[in-house]
Formats: sequence, structure tokens, C-alpha cells
Amino acid sequence: MVTSSREWKAKKAAELKLPSGNVALVRNPGIHHFLRIGVIPDPMMAMVQKMISGKQKDFDPTDFIKDEESLLTTFELFDKVLVEVVVEPKVVMPPKKAEDRDDETLYADDVDFEDKVFIFQFAVGGTKDLEEYLQRQKQAMDTVQPSEGVDGPAK
Repeated sequence: MVTSSREWKAKKAAELKLPSGNVALVRNPGIHHFLRIGVIPDPMMAMVQKMISGKQKDFDPTDFIKDEESLLTTFELFDKVLVEVVVEPKVVMPPKKAEDRDDETLYADDVDFEDKVFIFQFAVGGTKDLEEYLQRQKQAMDTVQPSEGVDGPAK
């Protein structure tokens, strides 16, 4: 029996547990997809070209955060990638006007920043990079000392 297009696409998605504890169904289309749909900002193109050619392994958007404009561009990139790769729950870009928001809709700005970075890393780097990211996060949290009046270690 031939695999339907819907089943074919579903196999490309994976459940991804996020740092917030939420779980999303996420697809990993690869960096080529983001180039094709035009979400990679011009200042990041040289790094992407190096990644594609194999001359650079890691995609680190923090290299481009030099001023407020580049910071906003990077945040916008995270949001666009989030909207593009999260299959379930459906995420959409927020409307320009607050009164146009719908309580039933999950907007990109409703998603925790750490989750966005995690999903971005998955989308451009894959599972190996996620393991390294989680390990770095754990090491950072291990150094946090409990505060007075707080029982137990940080989680």
C-alpha cells in the first residue's frame, strides 16, 4: 500500500520535550528549507553558507547580536522558525493589534524564549546539538544554590 502524503509528512515530525516541560510535535525540515522560504536574515547568510559547505558546524545566532536591531532580527528569526516547524500545537505569528488576539490561539510570543531557542536548535542542528544544549543547561543549573526559605535543589 502506498504511503499517503499526510502519513509521509507525519513521519517527519517528532515529539520534543521542551525545557518548560511542554511537549510539541515538531518537524525538522533542515536549514535548506529556511533558505528556500526566505526566513534567514541577510547578516546570517555567510554563516549558513559555511554550514552548508561543511566549513562550519554550529549555527550560533548569538554571533549576530551586536545591537538592538540585530537582537530584534534574531528574535524574529526564532519566531518564524517556531511557526514553521511546530506541527502541534499550531503556533502563529502574533497580530499587530492586541485586540485582534484570540484566546484559543497559541502565538509565537506566548512561547517561552528558552523553548524557542531549543526548537530553533532542533530545527537547524538536530538531536546531537539538543543533547549538548541540555547538558549545558543542566551544568548551569547545578551551580545555582538554594535560597533561604526554599526547600530542595533547583530543578
